[in-house]
Amino acid sequence: MTTKQIGDVCEDYAKEYLEKNGIEIILTNFYCREGEIDIVAREDEYTVFVEVKARQNTLFGMPCEAVTKSKQKKLIMAAQRYFEQSEDEMPARFDVIEILYKPFGEKICVENINHIRGAFELT
Repeated sequence: MTTKQIGDVCEDYAKEYLEKNGIEIILTNFYCREGEIDIVAREDEYTVFVEVKARQNTLFGMPCEAVTKSKQKKLIMAAQRYFEQSEDEMPARFDVIEILYKPFGEKICVENINHIRGAFELT
């Protein structure tokens, strides 16, 4: 599997996880010049912007550690662009879903999904 294919599969697992936990998916892969948001969702009174990070192991840290201050800034700017283009006026929340997986032939086996609500704040 290519890195893109693995990323797509992991995003599908993340969407399934969110839906099973009562979080409504609004859209996926929101692209704008500021960047991409993997998943835009709604939970209670929040519009939730979800970044999905997947890794085979933790040799270089947990997947969430890849959401650096620079990446957070890009996600915040992309979220602002989303609000400009939509009629959505809900408060924003930024979550990270980290996925640990193992290759399994031409597929992957997800070993752990960790949902970090409010992983970072608007600054």
